[in-house]
Amino acid sequence: MEQVQQNEEQEMIALYINDKPAIIKSGTSIKLTRENPFFTSAGDYTLDVVLPLSGCMENLQIFGALQYRAVSLKFLAGKKFPFRLVTELLTLEGTAIVTNVTQDEVKVQLLAGNSALNFDTLGENGEKYIDDFDLGRAYGDLWDKYHPDEEQTDVGTVRMLMSAPFTIEQTDRLLHGSVAETDCVCFPIWSDTDAAWANQHQYAFWGDYSSGDRIWRDDARTYRFILKGNESDFYPDLLEYPPNSMPYDADPPRLHLRDNLVLAPQPYLCIIVERVLGALGYSLAPADNALHQGWMGQVFIANARGTLHFAGCVPHWTVKEFFTELRNLFGVIVLVEGKRARVVSRTTLYTSGSTVEIHSASDERSTDIDTEGEQKETTSGNVGYAFTDIIDRQLAIGEDAYEKMDVRRVADADLFAAFQSVSEEERAKSNILFYATTSGDRFGIFYNADADSFSFPEVDHLGPLFRDEDFKVDTQLRIVPASMAEDKAVLKTKYMEYIVQGVPGYYTYDKLANVDDRPYDDFHVPYLITADTLQASSKTLFNLQTYIESEEDTTQDEAEKQEVMEVAVNCGSIFTQSFQPNKVNEPDLFYTASLPYPVGVPYYRSRVDDSIVHVPDCLQFLLHYPGSPVNLCLTAGKLNIDTRVVRQISFTDRATDPNRIYLINGRKYLCQKIEITLDDQGVQPLKKGYFFEVE
Repeated sequence: MEQVQQNEEQEMIALYINDKPAIIKSGTSIKLTRENPFFTSAGDYTLDVVLPLSGCMENLQIFGALQYRAVSLKFLAGKKFPFRLVTELLTLEGTAIVTNVTQDEVKVQLLAGNSALNFDTLGENGEKYIDDFDLGRAYGDLWDKYHPDEEQTDVGTVRMLMSAPFTIEQTDRLLHGSVAETDCVCFPIWSDTDAAWANQHQYAFWGDYSSGDRIWRDDARTYRFILKGNESDFYPDLLEYPPNSMPYDADPPRLHLRDNLVLAPQPYLCIIVERVLGALGYSLAPADNALHQGWMGQVFIANARGTLHFAGCVPHWTVKEFFTELRNLFGVIVLVEGKRARVVSRTTLYTSGSTVEIHSASDERSTDIDTEGEQKETTSGNVGYAFTDIIDRQLAIGEDAYEKMDVRRVADADLFAAFQSVSEEERAKSNILFYATTSGDRFGIFYNADADSFSFPEVDHLGPLFRDEDFKVDTQLRIVPASMAEDKAVLKTKYMEYIVQGVPGYYTYDKLANVDDRPYDDFHVPYLITADTLQASSKTLFNLQTYIESEEDTTQDEAEKQEVMEVAVNCGSIFTQSFQPNKVNEPDLFYTASLPYPVGVPYYRSRVDDSIVHVPDCLQFLLHYPGSPVNLCLTAGKLNIDTRVVRQISFTDRATDPNRIYLINGRKYLCQKIEITLDDQGVQPLKKGYFFEVE
């Protein structure tokens, strides 16, 4: 009871566990460390805090009679107690975990912010993996609404999306819409491993075309999954289905889907982040998620695996790996306050807050210098993509090639002159790489045998961002843009011929033209390509009833997941090209198709002339291109930070926030962590900070 009185008299520091006041042992000194998530995955944490049990009713009400031998302590393993620590300078909320129990006292560690989040990422068998969480199903809410008593299947889902109650426009938004319209998309993607399609589309067109006294109906467009040619009533009665409604019967038997159909939903990345945090017990509102805003909000996972479960669309990464890769590429960090999470851009973290000036820095300071270390921070070191083997070598020549080439740094304006100055003998070796010092563009020397001449093409468009001259990558980015290619589109047209009966807008059915369902040689559409397989994980394929009833082994080994996550951007790109839908019957009839497509790698090789085609206005994933979205993410507000030198500085100022820019003796620093001492008197004035100098 004496300890209770002391706590009430001082009220300098108050601890609440399970919303109940906890009594800290008198004379206890608590070391609180506050780390900056900009540099580490940790947050706020303490060393052991001693809480008395014997004779302390307040603590006994929280933990129970732990000191008795008859009381089982199994429940304490992994047990999380919510806590709130209140001091004159700061208030912390998070998780308290029990580390030791004796007859007289219990020791707890306090974890707040990202440290609490890190603890939540641990399971009984080690770290939790993001593909073990229930991250939802593609179009699961719609399925539960319209088919509440049926098990969702991929074929059933496709039929639902292509039938009533959805209009053509609604289905287009579900398949290709923005993050504001849908949580996933289904763009066509080719698996290089399986040599097969997922989400293969056919492009269908119909509208008004007058020919004498006849009207040809071909006045709309759809982007749909491939159907079996003549087995489906592709266009039902016009009067029953006007152009702005679905041209498909709701009756599933009339939708004859191809047997090799693979539905591979491609969830938006920001949605996956929100659901991973939700699975950990944290709420992340779209407004608090930097990945949900702007161009990053349109980034989706270029999944090719046939599964309805979003967990099957993500790599086998731990939660920490996932958050690290998000930080490395997009320059975002996850911040946690209690059970509320925020995803914050590092480019704005230090531009929105004020600078803290330290006036009481001690003259006694020390500096740790890692002379053998490297600048591993993505804001200052060399950064490159960990592409799969299917990437076009002209677009990414690989880090190993730099060790074997004669790399010559040249000013951008002098590039062509430098090429002209190379002798023909040197050109023939083709081992020279010209590196533009301002733009970072790279050019090689290629010999054209047909023309008997040398060209000077750009190479390594997607190469690393080099900040020093050793051309060695410090950080490999495992979130990579999906490769792109082009292929002949499958166009489907079915003309309904109507005779005009003298009444405007009234047509009488006469006949149907033949279905034209084939690839068009002169119609090349850009599409995504992946090294990943179409095979879903065994977790989504296993069927207990089938397993029990079948005499054969129907289980499938889980296909090994990629080490990388391939992504693309649904940036509203439209592919436009003219074609002849009915060359035989209507040779003078031309239509212009406008098709949506996503952008991964913003280049692909043309099959017409083997040249590199650049997707207009799409620069999102170019690392070394000045001003590209990803380049801006990697610069983190133009802060040049050398993490090899750590300054340890003691001070007595009231500053406790490690997520600020500090001004000490006229120099700017970023704080790695701050160590604070708490005792019976509250927050001790002397603190120790660990700082990186900002150039």
